[in-house]
Amino acid sequence: MGNFLSGNLDSSADMRFTSWTVAWRLSQDYPMGGSFDAVPNVDVYKRYQPRPLPEDAPSSGPHSIYFQLLGDQGFVGVALFLILMGSCLWTLARIRRGVRKIPEAHWLIPYSQMIETAILAFMVSGAFLGVVYLDVIYEMIGIAVILKMLYRKERREFALRRVGEESGLPAQLPEEVAAPA
Repeated sequence: MGNFLSGNLDSSADMRFTSWTVAWRLSQDYPMGGSFDAVPNVDVYKRYQPRPLPEDAPSSGPHSIYFQLLGDQGFVGVALFLILMGSCLWTLARIRRGVRKIPEAHWLIPYSQMIETAILAFMVSGAFLGVVYLDVIYEMIGIAVILKMLYRKERREFALRRVGEESGLPAQLPEEVAAPA
């Protein structure tokens, strides 16, 4: 830790900080995005880098999903990504909270916890890995959407059963309505 605090970094850490600086400077010129794929471009990279990379490397990846998005898509891209992640985490928490009232839907709890853990692990590990375009996170987002749809179905069935019990009538779910041709 002493080397880090005194500014003596190994080449990997120095490359990361240089790449993060490049992404930050690039986002200053392109705050709404539009610099897409400029970071891998060696000429653009050299224009924005604060100092030459160690071992005369021509350019380096950002090694962070956040700085990768910042360099590629600007502040708007980072904001949209964080809103997407936050909305998924919020949805998964709401599913768990809502399922407490529906005994038949308790099976959704471990699935929502699993997807929430995967998203959080991606966000934490992504601080030092440039894997923002890896498809796994988008699959987790898709699973969160599916879990929300399943929760809504379970909630609807539970409400219909309750109404049926209170009215003394058999609870029947309406047939699915076909889309007009």
